[in-house]
This record gives sequence, structure tokens and C-alpha cells, in this order.
Amino acid sequence: MAADAPGLCKKNCASCHGAEGKGGTAAPAVAGKPASAVAGVVNAHPPPMNKIELTADEIAAVGRYVSSLKR
Repeated sequence: MAADAPGLCKKNCASCHGAEGKGGTAAPAVAGKPASAVAGVVNAHPPPMNKIELTADEIAAVGRYVSSLKR
């Protein structure tokens, strides 16, 4: 079953990065960033980012989705 990348982003990312990935009150914009860069940051979860419990496939799907968003 394919990961619901928009739903995963809404649940795990939007509160800090904004609903459209354009940045929020606590985190920078991620819209349009390369999928591999997004996946790397999710895997590394640098402070103040909390570790997100996603599978490798879900992380890859989130990376592709965020990469597709307009800056």
C-alpha cells in the first residue's frame, strides 16, 4: 500500500513547517527541497525536531511529496 504522503506531512510536519511546507513559526521552508535532502533531515532529526516514527518507504514518500510542493 502506498504511503499517504500528504497525510503524513500534515500529521508530522505541518505544525512546524507550515501546511504547504513554506515555513512556520518553528522551522524553515521545505517546499521544493530535494527528496533526498528531506529524507536525510527526517532521518537525522536535528534539534529542535523530534524523531518521527516513519518507515523508510514513508520517509521516501514524504521526501517526494515535499519536493513536489511549490516554493
